Amino acid sequence: MCDKNLCVVFLCNKPYFNKFMYTCQQLIAHGKYKGNICLVIGDDLYNSPLLNCEFIQQNNIIIKYFQNIPFSQEFTTIQKNDETPTSLVYEAVSIS
Repeated sequence: MCDKNLCVVFLCNKPYFNKFMYTCQQLIAHGKYKGNICLVIGDDLYNSPLLNCEFIQQNNIIIKYFQNIPFSQEFTTIQKNDETPTSLVYEAVSIS
């Protein structure tokens, strides 16, 4: 499958990097995907040698870096308790 209008986007941090690699390999090999692939990373993978691997280079995976978003302790606690008041979601998005 190769559609110039499509791009598969993965989001991962260092602990999930191997899962990204596995899933991406499956997408290409078994899913026969030939379109664009983008990997969005945060601070822990920025300038990491993991990103220089042969698989990423051979498949022209586009790396996009975004700084980690700082969340308040209140927001983190609510997320762990599975509560999501709208005001806190807006607060998290508004931090820049």
